[in-house]
Amino acid sequence: ATALAVHGAMVLTRQEPLTAVLSAAQLGVPVAAVTIGRSLDVVTAEESAALLLSAVVTLVAATLTGRRMASRRASLP
Repeated sequence: ATALAVHGAMVLTRQEPLTAVLSAAQLGVPVAAVTIGRSLDVVTAEESAALLLSAVVTLVAATLTGRRMASRRASLP
């Protein structure tokens, strides 16, 4: 969810809002954080689940945004 807000700020630079949301779909960082955190035993199972859930929420938002962008562009002449 934080990734959506941060990437949503791209609108301030006059980029299309849908593109800003779509750019938030990054799964590598949360997965790496969980993997490293669990291997060092500094992240609990609950924290790992929360991190991965936030990544999934971001991915769903990006997927829905991508569909919306595709349908919008398909309707252009």
